[in-house]
Amino acid sequence: MKKRNIIIAAVVAGILALLLLNPFTLGLIYARSHIHKMEAQVQNPDVYLSVGEVLAMYCQSYPLLHKWFDRGEEGYGVFLWQTGLPTEAYSKAVVPSWIIINQDGANVEFGAGFHHFGYELELDWLASTAFTNVWKLYWYSEDRYEKRMSNRPLLATFTLDKERHYTPEEVAALVLASCDALIHFESQHAVFRDQITRARAACARMLEKIRDADANVELLIEKPTSKNE
Repeated sequence: MKKRNIIIAAVVAGILALLLLNPFTLGLIYARSHIHKMEAQVQNPDVYLSVGEVLAMYCQSYPLLHKWFDRGEEGYGVFLWQTGLPTEAYSKAVVPSWIIINQDGANVEFGAGFHHFGYELELDWLASTAFTNVWKLYWYSEDRYEKRMSNRPLLATFTLDKERHYTPEEVAALVLASCDALIHFESQHAVFRDQITRARAACARMLEKIRDADANVELLIEKPTSKNE
């Protein structure tokens, strides 16, 4: 009887070992651990406080962003894709998948594959006044999707003067700094340093051309025309 119990225990232990230690299960365990690490990083106050204020300023600078960057479907907002956030939001562990800005709020999503998480910024119309906008930054994760709309964790509240907005130079500086962070974490090998230098210069030239083109368009619009022209 004792021998039989030992055999049964050994068989059960072997089955459990196969279930728990096979490559697929180990991969899931590693992926889950990595996801928790990424979520903890972007829930750090040093990160979300910087990101939240920048997002609120982007929303209040929407007309400028609308002229400069890619637009999605009508009413969906402006796509910044992976660029434009404070450098605290970029690291080896996690970078944004995409960023969407509109006049009433913003979304930043991290993650890939089967799990996504991130920030949702919303304008609190009831708390805002004729002179100030109140913005609320929420956290969401697909783990809590059912509770997402009714019980999202509030990370921070930002109150900004309605007249505050970014200048073109400030937006360009944020985009260039985030591109720099992305390039730095995507490849730190010496063999790519020359390409990185050229990529940074290309980003700077691109933004300079965008600013120049924008200024020229405004001049053409504002320039009065005579009947003889």
